[in-house]
Amino acid sequence: MISSINAVRYFKISAEHTAADEFPRNMMRFLCNCFELIAGKVEQHPVVTAGFSIANNYWNMGVGDADAVVEARIDCWNFLESEEKGSHVNQRSNATIRALLCIMYPEQVGDDDFVMELFDWFFEMADVVGDFNQSFDALFQGLKGLTPSQS
Repeated sequence: MISSINAVRYFKISAEHTAADEFPRNMMRFLCNCFELIAGKVEQHPVVTAGFSIANNYWNMGVGDADAVVEARIDCWNFLESEEKGSHVNQRSNATIRALLCIMYPEQVGDDDFVMELFDWFFEMADVVGDFNQSFDALFQGLKGLTPSQS
């Protein structure tokens, strides 16, 4: 499982090796890539598939706008509430949706404290779905040629 120590290291190392204006977008790109691994472990509801497509296009391809990501986030929250799944964070499918929600806050991406909270929560939810430690390390290494064990 991804430890919160590794999540913090991912965050700090990236902050140190990335221009300040690119850091939040790079972190969201990294989380999008991680989410693809998570999503492959659990059957997804169409609202999740659509939401991820919108968020991934926004962060990784620069397509779309922040309003579309926010609307998709609202759709995901509405789905959780309509299915009465909002409080069941220990179920894999719900944890997957909650991990997705972490990459759907473009309006607050400039707030490093908020991004760190999203980052930490993302990895907590990933741990509910499965053990992605090696896969996430490989993605991180590809991001900047670093591993979380470097400090």
